[in-house]
Amino acid sequence: MVWWIILAGLVLLLAAGALWEKRCRARDAAAYPCPGKLVEVPGASVHVLAQGEGPRIVLLSGWNTAVPSVDFQPLAKELNARGFRVVMPEKPGYGYSSDSDVPRQLDTVVDEIRLALREAGETGPYLLLGHSMSGTELVRWANRFPEEVLAIYSLDAPAPLCYTTVPLPPLFARHIQRFQHFFGLKRLSMAIPRFRRSYWKYLNQYAYLDPALLPIEKAMVIRNGGSHAVWNEMKLLRSNAKVAGGEVPDGIPVTMFIASDTKNNRWDALQPSEDEFIARNHARTMVVEGMHNLQHYQPALIAETIAGDKERLGL
Repeated sequence: MVWWIILAGLVLLLAAGALWEKRCRARDAAAYPCPGKLVEVPGASVHVLAQGEGPRIVLLSGWNTAVPSVDFQPLAKELNARGFRVVMPEKPGYGYSSDSDVPRQLDTVVDEIRLALREAGETGPYLLLGHSMSGTELVRWANRFPEEVLAIYSLDAPAPLCYTTVPLPPLFARHIQRFQHFFGLKRLSMAIPRFRRSYWKYLNQYAYLDPALLPIEKAMVIRNGGSHAVWNEMKLLRSNAKVAGGEVPDGIPVTMFIASDTKNNRWDALQPSEDEFIARNHARTMVVEGMHNLQHYQPALIAETIAGDKERLGL
């Protein structure tokens, strides 16, 4: 009898948590309206935020970034100040974009991004900058549509073929995420300062991010946790990495910003694919002090390096 009472109590608590979470999400949606353009691609609505004037540089986020249009703001601000138009498309399952059931094969992802940019009126050619896993998208885009790509910049993005050997997150974690988010447990945990500090460790405690954007980031972490599109990307990552390959067409310069934490602690796990990619593509490499999310550690240095390429790129 006691166990039935305990079970009934847990069910009631979860039901109350789900109802509370639903109301909180409605409140978040009203408080944080979409700041850019929502455009349609097959199976989803995609958010594109563009800021500033000048040569267009497209920023592509790493895997599972809750809201790229906020996450990139420290770097976007520095690039704007140096005369770039910064365009941030949020793939399905990310940021203000809707989720999608369309399988996340690499060519599908690249085609969606290109279509979203055109629908938003952001025509190429572009400078492409990608963080982490989006390095696969940079390489594939350049190989399929070299006329659209002026240069490639990667933020601690391993060579695509590295993903065929390095450990990846277990796919069952998606179901844990969805449970936590649906029943309000994620929202509760993010109210604990110690948890927030641990989560922000790899983001430099948001030292360069406008504090007014933090509530949006929190709301999107909760909204997008466990999204189908994001986890389907992880499921297909190894095959997508093989599709991307390890070579960029001649004439497209490649610059790789490598986090000092990665260089010092994880570089051995990336070899030999990383060194081979650098040599094959004559990539310029720059080790930048910081952890994996370099846009939160050295945004001014990265932007200044990119701005220094304007003359040689004819911009």
